[in-house]
Amino acid sequence: MTASDPDEDAVSLVASNLPAGAVFVDQGDGSGEFNWAYPAATGTYAVTFHASNADGSDSEQILDRHRGDRGFVDVSVTPHGGEPHQRDLQSYEDPGIRIFQGLKPDVACLQEFNYASGARALVDAAFSTGHYYYVETDGEQIPNGIISKYPILSSGQWVDPYVSNRDMAWAIIDIPGTQNLHVVSVHFLTTGATERNQQATYLKGCIQTNWPGRRLHRHRRRPQHPDPHRRPA
Repeated sequence: MTASDPDEDAVSLVASNLPAGAVFVDQGDGSGEFNWAYPAATGTYAVTFHASNADGSDSEQILDRHRGDRGFVDVSVTPHGGEPHQRDLQSYEDPGIRIFQGLKPDVACLQEFNYASGARALVDAAFSTGHYYYVETDGEQIPNGIISKYPILSSGQWVDPYVSNRDMAWAIIDIPGTQNLHVVSVHFLTTGATERNQQATYLKGCIQTNWPGRRLHRHRRRPQHPDPHRRPA
């Protein structure tokens, strides 16, 4: 929700008659965010949004018709994947943390999930103390991991037979709505297309065996220019 004043004076925003579990936050810049992470039962909900300042006030009522378990709930999840850190260090530092803070992804798949103060400290610094995470647990040199705004119901790793210093981290995430989100964080070899295809085929088999009936989607990263300073993977 947004509101503005012709004189460009500050505007305060509030919401009334919110459904149970819904939250409205005034961002302080003339905009507000309505979030209903876990919608209630089927029904129609009338929420009123109010804008006011010293010059007066206005309001608008919005009707939300929620179908509950009888239909689908539209969910928008912002993903992020990669390793935003200085590549020769293979560990996160302040520049990479600031990238996460700017992007604010709901779910992030991390490569080389290393941080001097530990995984929990990285999650707290880059996301929040309320975020959930999983990182490979077998002492890999450059482990994969997953960070989520939403609860992680279960997690683990599938052994990658093509590399020795990381595996394939997976998680099932309780996103809003009637479906869970299944995520795998991987770090394929850069030695050639043949090796990557072998890993992709193996990963597909792991998904089909462990999560039968799931459709496969890949989150693409933009192509990057070759980095002459990067270590061979």
